[in-house]
Amino acid sequence: MANVFPPVKSTSCLILSLSLFSGIGISSDHPEKGDDMPRRPATESLDELRSRETFERQLAHTRRLIAWHHAKITETEDDGDRDDMEDALEVLEYAERLLESTGAGGLSDADVFSLNTRVDRMLDSVEYPIDKIEVDPWRMFQSIYLGQAFGHATPRMKPEDLSRPIGRRQAEKESAYLFDPKSDHFYTASELACMTPDSVARLDIHPDHPAWLTRDAIEKNRASRLADFRQKHLRGITAEAIRDGDLEPGEPYSFGDSQRVLFLDEVYLNASSPKCRAKDPFGIEWKLKWADETQVEPVASALYLLAGARQTDFNYIKGTGIDEMVLILNDPDPDKRKKDKDDERYPYSYENFNQAMLDFYAIDVGVFVLDRGTVTEENIDRILRHLPPGAKSKYRKEKLIGREWLTFKQTLLELRPKGYIRRVDGARMSDLAADHDRVARGSFLFDLWIANRDAKDNNNKSYFIKEDDRIVDYHEGHHDLGLSLGPLLQSGVLNAVPTGTDFARKGLLGRKWRFPIGLIFKPDAWLNATWSDMKWMADRIVPIREREVREAVATTKWPDFSQEALFYKLRARQYRIAEMYGITDQFDGAPPTSPSIGISLADTAEIDRVERAYELPEGSLKDELALRGWQPGYRENLVLDGEIASCQDSALIATLVAHRYPSGLSERYNRGRKGTPPDCSAR
Repeated sequence: MANVFPPVKSTSCLILSLSLFSGIGISSDHPEKGDDMPRRPATESLDELRSRETFERQLAHTRRLIAWHHAKITETEDDGDRDDMEDALEVLEYAERLLESTGAGGLSDADVFSLNTRVDRMLDSVEYPIDKIEVDPWRMFQSIYLGQAFGHATPRMKPEDLSRPIGRRQAEKESAYLFDPKSDHFYTASELACMTPDSVARLDIHPDHPAWLTRDAIEKNRASRLADFRQKHLRGITAEAIRDGDLEPGEPYSFGDSQRVLFLDEVYLNASSPKCRAKDPFGIEWKLKWADETQVEPVASALYLLAGARQTDFNYIKGTGIDEMVLILNDPDPDKRKKDKDDERYPYSYENFNQAMLDFYAIDVGVFVLDRGTVTEENIDRILRHLPPGAKSKYRKEKLIGREWLTFKQTLLELRPKGYIRRVDGARMSDLAADHDRVARGSFLFDLWIANRDAKDNNNKSYFIKEDDRIVDYHEGHHDLGLSLGPLLQSGVLNAVPTGTDFARKGLLGRKWRFPIGLIFKPDAWLNATWSDMKWMADRIVPIREREVREAVATTKWPDFSQEALFYKLRARQYRIAEMYGITDQFDGAPPTSPSIGISLADTAEIDRVERAYELPEGSLKDELALRGWQPGYRENLVLDGEIASCQDSALIATLVAHRYPSGLSERYNRGRKGTPPDCSAR
């Protein structure tokens, strides 16, 4: 197997670069807070969260925080600080309503424990936001190098152990949040001690768990899970736009159509993928992203939802050309330009736009650009033919003449609907609640399935759901799943995604499963994962059906043969999990077999047909074949035993990379090497 991480001699450089790559701080101290906000001490025990006295203390403290924020809002003169305080105030007022509407006296012990935990994490998002991730360099070394070499370990049960009670010692290591709906209580260690490992694994979470659905809820809506998630966001966005006066009641808003014309706001510095913020014609904010994470985030997010997650980012891909998306750059009028900042630029020309990407991400964005120009009276109806008639007045056609525009080969769009969902840092995977939570612990297996290497604390978000301009619900979930399905610093390198025993193998002594993968970050919750936690998640991953995996894979908008390779990798890893936990009966279909896919390019008629089928420019594949010395009767292997052919060996793949998939198909765009695009020169 190819070496997919740098040599050990460069460890210090690697760790330093990864700290920049992933937004990780190499430090062990919490940042000092330079204000006088009244903060609680960190919660130190589960008994505190079980206490009704804690419920009352949280309510009193929430009210103090509300009063403090009201006072500070009236004092501050900085608009940005005021906005941040108003956002925090919304969260605090929701926590207060939640506590006041329930009242500790009328709650069961389980409800008190659950509500205290939820409010504790909400308050953390205000009092202790994740300014940066703190990690021990030695721990990072272990997670990357030793994890790759020896495999990250999870507990394994021998067959004879599965029928024995786990005992008190093991029971105290199990999750504290295992719920019995019949008696409305969380299981105690004494109760768990009498159960077998599989019985503990079958215990579910509280139905109001902020991050995950119960097994019954998953099965009830399995067939429509992704469609329901999309419709939920569509309803929220539509209500927001109507409330803000950007849509008339009854006027339609649709994903896809409403984003065919977007208006650039800023290019900003954050992590390592080139990105910017833009607004659609109705004022809804979107994040645009390019490079290797583009295709991976949508499929990873879809699988996360299919496994039972309540919330993640809503994202999807825009394809090639003007009918998919046009990005209008900022107004070039000097009187209307915003002033650039150290970590924010407001480009009004392609040169500004590309320079910002070079400065912030060391990436020439030109490789992703399909076409560009300036809006004129002559071309306005062609360039802006998909601009909705109900667009905000400042986005009307006549006001856009003179603005530069860009189209792209492929772009990831991520919804950022602040008026409908308030997404904040705070749902840590390395704190008291997470350390004892089945979902946080069991997520280890999900992230291993998709090879997510970047599960740092600030990639698990708090999502506050709003209706009528106030928060009404609270969810938690993974964010930014793009650094998955590939080696250490790349996404979507399918040939580097192992299956079978290369994905997970039995440890030498038979007491562990070993997953050989280098993880940039490994949350504390994963260190506490028991066999029962992992089996619980296996019972959510394995039942995901073949057609549902295909639906998720289709979100990549990759060509059919790449989708087939990805589908095989995911299903093979899914089946390996089923084997490991003895639940192959939950896997629909036969054990996956590695696909081989070829294509005939025997004559010009076939070449023309393939160009049309893959929406390539006329003659582009012919030209590439000519460079490679094409002969009549020629045939190419696109996938061989589940591995995608190199673009250096395949004229079709090289042509697709050049014209439609600039991040690559077999070889991929490499951010770790100053944004190096794939080299598809024929060998």
